[in-house]
Amino acid sequence: MPLFSGNARDKVHWIAAIGPHWQYGQKVDDGGDVQKLINWHNTIHDLVSWNDLEAPIQLIAADHI
Repeated sequence: MPLFSGNARDKVHWIAAIGPHWQYGQKVDDGGDVQKLINWHNTIHDLVSWNDLEAPIQLIAADHI
Protein backbone atom coordinates (compact mmCIF):
# COMPACT_ATOMS: atom_id res chain seq x y z
CA MET A 1 0.00 0.00 0.00
CA PRO A 2 1.45 3.40 -0.96
CA LEU A 3 2.52 5.62 1.92
CA PHE A 4 0.33 8.53 0.80
CA SER A 5 -2.80 6.50 0.00
CA GLY A 6 -5.94 8.44 0.74
CA ASN A 7 -4.27 11.78 -0.02
CA ALA A 8 -5.01 13.90 -3.05
CA ARG A 9 -1.37 13.97 -4.19
CA ASP A 10 1.42 11.45 -4.61
CA LYS A 11 4.21 13.91 -3.78
CA VAL A 12 5.11 15.86 -0.64
CA HIS A 13 7.43 18.87 -0.66
CA TRP A 14 9.25 19.48 2.62
CA ILE A 15 11.42 22.09 4.29
CA ALA A 16 13.68 21.12 7.19
CA ALA A 17 15.11 23.74 9.52
CA ILE A 18 17.40 23.56 12.53
CA GLY A 19 18.09 27.06 13.80
CA PRO A 20 19.39 29.04 10.82
CA HIS A 21 20.23 25.86 8.86
CA TRP A 22 17.65 24.74 6.31
CA GLN A 23 17.08 22.69 3.17
CA TYR A 24 14.15 21.39 1.18
CA GLY A 25 13.22 18.44 -0.96
CA GLN A 26 10.43 16.15 -1.96
CA LYS A 27 9.13 12.66 -1.36
CA VAL A 28 7.34 10.87 -4.17
CA ASP A 29 5.10 7.95 -3.24
CA ASP A 30 7.02 5.42 -5.32
CA GLY A 31 8.84 3.48 -2.60
CA GLY A 32 12.03 5.50 -3.12
CA ASP A 33 13.97 7.62 -0.70
CA VAL A 34 13.38 11.21 0.31
CA GLN A 35 15.01 13.54 -2.23
CA LYS A 36 17.01 16.50 -1.00
CA LEU A 37 16.74 19.15 -3.72
CA ILE A 38 19.39 21.48 -2.26
CA ASN A 39 22.26 21.19 0.18
CA TRP A 40 21.95 22.66 3.67
CA HIS A 41 22.02 26.44 3.85
CA ASN A 42 23.64 27.92 6.95
CA THR A 43 21.64 31.15 7.01
CA ILE A 44 18.42 32.66 5.74
CA HIS A 45 19.89 36.15 5.41
CA ASP A 46 21.67 36.04 2.07
CA LEU A 47 20.62 36.31 -1.56
CA VAL A 48 21.45 32.66 -2.38
CA SER A 49 19.19 31.45 0.43
CA TRP A 50 16.42 33.81 -0.64
CA ASN A 51 16.61 32.59 -4.24
CA ASP A 52 16.65 28.94 -3.17
CA LEU A 53 13.65 29.53 -0.92
CA GLU A 54 11.73 30.91 -3.91
CA ALA A 55 12.32 27.69 -5.90
CA PRO A 56 9.89 25.46 -3.93
CA ILE A 57 7.12 27.91 -4.71
CA GLN A 58 7.69 27.26 -8.41
CA LEU A 59 7.95 23.48 -7.88
CA ILE A 60 4.71 23.32 -5.94
CA ALA A 61 2.91 25.55 -8.42
CA ALA A 62 4.08 23.36 -11.31
CA ASP A 63 2.74 20.23 -9.57
CA HIS A 64 -0.69 21.80 -9.12
CA ILE A 65 -1.27 22.82 -12.74
